[in-house]
Amino acid sequence: MQPTDPSKFTDQAWDAIVASQDVARRYRNQNLEVEHVMLALLETVEPSHQILQKAGIDPAALGREARYLRQATSSPRWSRTTLSRPSPRCDVR
Repeated sequence: MQPTDPSKFTDQAWDAIVASQDVARRYRNQNLEVEHVMLALLETVEPSHQILQKAGIDPAALGREARYLRQATSSPRWSRTTLSRPSPRCDVR
């Protein structure tokens, strides 16, 4: 389901949805996935970076991992072996 009614969201939430749709287009994905929303939020920096840092998560590492997984699973030849190579690790302190 694609969000289509901005009146059901706060302005900030709708901005994140619009940004996540741009991320999905960048990866040539037709469906909006949670990874797209996460990448859009990570690209906005505030307040997502502060929240993640308080939780002990490195936002830059999380972004690298999410981009790696999104690229790997966006490939038409995606398989489990695609993800078998080492990926950037997301540091959780």
